[in-house]
Amino acid sequence: MSSSAVNNHTDRAVAILHEWVESESLRRHCYAVADSLRHFAPESAGDPDLWEAVGLLHDMDYERYPNVEQSSEAGHPFAGVAWLRENGWSEEVCRAILSHADYAGVERVTPLEKTLYAVDELSGFVMAVARVRPSRSVHEVDVAAVKKKMKDKAFARAVNREDIVRGAAELGRPLEEIIAGLANTAMDPGDASLVVDLPTANYKASLVNGATAEAGDNFWSLMEDLVTSAEARLYVDEYREWVLTVPAMAAGTPVHHLTVGADGTIITSTATLGRTGWYNDVVLDYQWKTAAGDDRRFIGRASVTGGALRVGAVGYRTFYQRRDTPTTQARANATAKSMVRNLVTRGRGITLTAISAYWLRPGDTITVTLPTGDTEAHIIKSVTFNFPAGTMTVITRQPNNVTITTGE
Repeated sequence: MSSSAVNNHTDRAVAILHEWVESESLRRHCYAVADSLRHFAPESAGDPDLWEAVGLLHDMDYERYPNVEQSSEAGHPFAGVAWLRENGWSEEVCRAILSHADYAGVERVTPLEKTLYAVDELSGFVMAVARVRPSRSVHEVDVAAVKKKMKDKAFARAVNREDIVRGAAELGRPLEEIIAGLANTAMDPGDASLVVDLPTANYKASLVNGATAEAGDNFWSLMEDLVTSAEARLYVDEYREWVLTVPAMAAGTPVHHLTVGADGTIITSTATLGRTGWYNDVVLDYQWKTAAGDDRRFIGRASVTGGALRVGAVGYRTFYQRRDTPTTQARANATAKSMVRNLVTRGRGITLTAISAYWLRPGDTITVTLPTGDTEAHIIKSVTFNFPAGTMTVITRQPNNVTITTGE
């Protein structure tokens, strides 16, 4: 959420959100929608603070009154709006919140109402796309990436694509323009804080020593390269906080168990057995000029030499990328090693729809039992909650133990 100066609307809305909503996932969704509304408010001469408050409050009652049956008289969003009216919130706010639920029967008329509907589903979808990018960063999310994922029906199944398209049409703006606006909003965290979750205080500091940025260098590219070489992750989460952490590994004790059968929680599942998009060899070609005009070049390379997908068993599947970021040979090889470790695991996972477990988050370890095999430990890659239906779509990846060798 924006930390710029705000008035009483946003202050009150934040307090209400935290009083009514305990789920971290639902809170993050409300924050994402609020940031999106604040971004678009000036374009319609709206009050950014008021629009942000609407985003924070639009799902405030869902946890207590989910209204899965989509009643047109009770439950979400009627319960929350009734409380807001009793506590002095304007009809502009209340009507906007009612209008975002089609079954409420409130026609969307004002720019605020139309914008809320347009960004509600899309805000979460943009962040879901970011979570499955190699760096888990919104800096890798663009219009093309989002539209491609919209066509993938297995990705974030709970997100209604028709609502996204209809929202853009009602607002009278190209969908591509709205996606770009949301992505830019997510990439601009203002003076957001940095959350550091690393194993040690000086975690792989030797790879950072000597790193320099000269005039004209792309600072984000340098930061991304340093973080990747240390096998860490730097991204902006749904709170628009920078998070610096290490990739999730399978924990000893899973936080949840999913299973099929009469008493199971899995509704549908698809084993992701295809190996499209995976690589067991990475070549990073660094070429740049120094401030003095001298040419520099280092080639970082890493290959999988142990495990079922080793190059000696299945051949080379090489990912090549040209980079213009200054580096060292050691850092180039370390970055390639980190990338191949991530790329070789693509495709080893499951996409499933199950009864919602709102405490689950990407990176959590779960166990999954399917009719096709034994119980396996998986790491959650992404989880999307379908609040009206009380279900969630979970995409997992299965840890893959491999041996990696660096150098040409």
